[in-house]
Amino acid sequence: MRVTRFGEAQGYVAANHHGCDAVRLQGIDVSPVTSFWLGVSNFAPGGGADWDTTSAEKVYLVLEGEVTVETEGESVTLHAMDSVFLAANERRRIINESESNAVMAVVIAPSA
Repeated sequence: MRVTRFGEAQGYVAANHHGCDAVRLQGIDVSPVTSFWLGVSNFAPGGGADWDTTSAEKVYLVLEGEVTVETEGESVTLHAMDSVFLAANERRRIINESESNAVMAVVIAPSA
């Protein structure tokens, strides 16, 4: 068992993100998980992630507030407890268009 206390989690800089504080809770350099990693991102009003793509599958779960996730074909606003799956290589952008912070769990499964 490997426990990560949220209050003790180490922050990291998420590439192409702005107005965002991120912590990694499991995987990569935190625990021996190999098939995915788990983090939490806190987006300030106006914060988000610029257009980008990776070879990893992603699941975003909004814990508090709301964020808009855009792909090249869709735009959806997610509210607390809504989630979205993004396929590997699916281009996306995230923005917190609200006037409150938004907190989102991030699960990323790197390609094999």
